[in-house]
Amino acid sequence: MPKTLEGTRRSFPTEDVLLEHIASTYFAKKSRPKTKSRKKSPSLKDAAFMVVAAGTIVAAIGFILIVSSITNKNYNELLRKKISALQVIPLFDKGAINKDVVKRLELLGYARGVSSKAAKDALVLKNPKKYNWADALLPLRFPVDLNSRTLNLSIRGAKGGEKITIILKDSSNRSLRLGELYLSSNWRTESIPLGRSKNYIDLANINAIRIEYGRIGEAPSEKDSLIETMIYLKDINLPKEA
Repeated sequence: MPKTLEGTRRSFPTEDVLLEHIASTYFAKKSRPKTKSRKKSPSLKDAAFMVVAAGTIVAAIGFILIVSSITNKNYNELLRKKISALQVIPLFDKGAINKDVVKRLELLGYARGVSSKAAKDALVLKNPKKYNWADALLPLRFPVDLNSRTLNLSIRGAKGGEKITIILKDSSNRSLRLGELYLSSNWRTESIPLGRSKNYIDLANINAIRIEYGRIGEAPSEKDSLIETMIYLKDINLPKEA
C-alpha cells in the first residue's frame, strides 16, 4: 500500500486527548510568574517643579479673574455714564430689549410658557386667564438715574380695556407702583412722569422695571368669564423731561 494512503488511514486524536492538551497548555501559561514593571518614582526635583507649576497656574487664573472683574466693572461704569447722558434711553425697541441697558426679559407667574413674539415688531404677552398673576420684568445691567425723565410705552391690548401696572424697583429693593393704565385696541404711547416718584423711592438708582398685566375691563355680567388677556408691547423708552 502506498505511504500516502497509509498516512490518511491513521487515527486522529480523540476529543478527550485534545481537551486535555489544551487545558494543560492553558494552565501552564497561567502558572508562569508575571514580571512586574517598576514605575519610576518622581525625583524630588521633579516633584518641586510640579508644585511650582501648579501654583503658577492657580495664580495666573486668579489674576485673570481679578483683571476681568475690574475691566467689567469699569466698562459698566463707563456705559452707565454714557447711557445717563442720552436724551432718550431706549429699553425696548420694536419688540426687542436694548442689551446695553437691560440684562434680559423675564416672564413671571402665568406669563411663563405662554408668551410669544407673534406680531411683527412687537412682543405679545399672554395671560391665559384675566385674573391670573402675570409679570414681565426688565432687570437693568446697572442702576439708572430716572430723575427728570418720563417713562413712555408704545402698547395696545388685543380687545381694549386690558389693564397694566408699572412698578419701579431701586437698588435698596424698594418698589413703587406707578398706577394703572387701561389700554386701547389701537397703538398708543402711554407717558408716565416720574418726577414725584423720588419722594418714595431712590429714583437715581433704579435697577428694574416690571409690568403687571392680567385683568380686563368688562361688563358686570362678564366679571367671572375666563378671557385670555393679551397685550402687545413695541417700545419702552425714557426721554428727558423738557
